[in-house]
Amino acid sequence: MKVIWRNLCQYSKNFWQHWISFIILFVGMDLANQLIFIPLFRLATTYILQAGGIPFISYQNIGILVTQHTMVVIGLLIGQVQNVGVN
Repeated sequence: MKVIWRNLCQYSKNFWQHWISFIILFVGMDLANQLIFIPLFRLATTYILQAGGIPFISYQNIGILVTQHTMVVIGLLIGQVQNVGVN
């Protein structure tokens, strides 16, 4: 129990010594997501859908997309995998 308390005090002290760096890190990551990655992936998704001639995606046309526009679905899935890898 003493080891846990000592580690907790040590980590708390370390946090308070570097809290500004942590805030800058998280705010920077949030801004990068909102200003760079989300617009880029939205642009890529829009381009892929327009290249495939698909006006929108819905539950009603998912079957048509998978059967008739397979390359578009593959492109969207690749973009989604990249999106997960970035975030």
